[in-house]
Amino acid sequence: MNRLFVTGAVMAISLLSSSVKAAPVVSIELAETGFAPLVVSSGSGDASFNGSYGTYDVNITTGTGQPLLPATQGVGLSSLNITTTATGSLTLGVTETDLTSASPSASFSGSISGTLSGAITSLVYSSYADNTDTPFGAQQQLGLPDTFTASPFSGSVNGTATGLAGLYSLTETVVVTTTPGTALFSFNARLAPTATPEPASLALLGTGVLGYGLARRRRTPPGQTRVPNPRRMGCRATHQSPGPSPYAG
Repeated sequence: MNRLFVTGAVMAISLLSSSVKAAPVVSIELAETGFAPLVVSSGSGDASFNGSYGTYDVNITTGTGQPLLPATQGVGLSSLNITTTATGSLTLGVTETDLTSASPSASFSGSISGTLSGAITSLVYSSYADNTDTPFGAQQQLGLPDTFTASPFSGSVNGTATGLAGLYSLTETVVVTTTPGTALFSFNARLAPTATPEPASLALLGTGVLGYGLARRRRTPPGQTRVPNPRRMGCRATHQSPGPSPYAG
């Protein structure tokens, strides 16, 4: 009896443990050739960096996600007044791991806007989904990268990711290329799942359409043919099909 109780308790604990999902984690990354990548992570939905990295002075770079943002708003990346006098490229990225999807396939949309000033060759925005839940994973690119060379700028990307039955990650990256001189740039980016109708809503819509069709059929008496309203058509019309004449034969 005791052995049976212990076995049942172990199974219950195992099921409970497997049903507990890890909380999403937001991380930002700064990377420049010749320097070790800098990563800042947070489980509170807000990861930020302020200071010097490589040859760049970063006023503030922030990544946001759950629980600070609702799941429907995805993940965001913003930077304010990053400056440099060097030639090179700075990669800024935000990633959110341990995300879940209601279906194995989902659509996503991303957007970015900002300003460029000074010795900047280009700014390239990209977004990714990764069904292996890898931080900064680039397994599936969502749409094509957006490249900007003028200020102000804005753009968007759209794409579909598959294989999302388990946990997955979302990532946004911005690569800024600079030339000798003073460069200054700021931007705000957001990547989120595209809203789709819930199954219950679709079922309710189908039921309503079916009920409307049945109601229209019931309003047409047997032996009659539905014709346009004579007032709308500007002419007279006969609704009742004439029967046999009583004087015939």
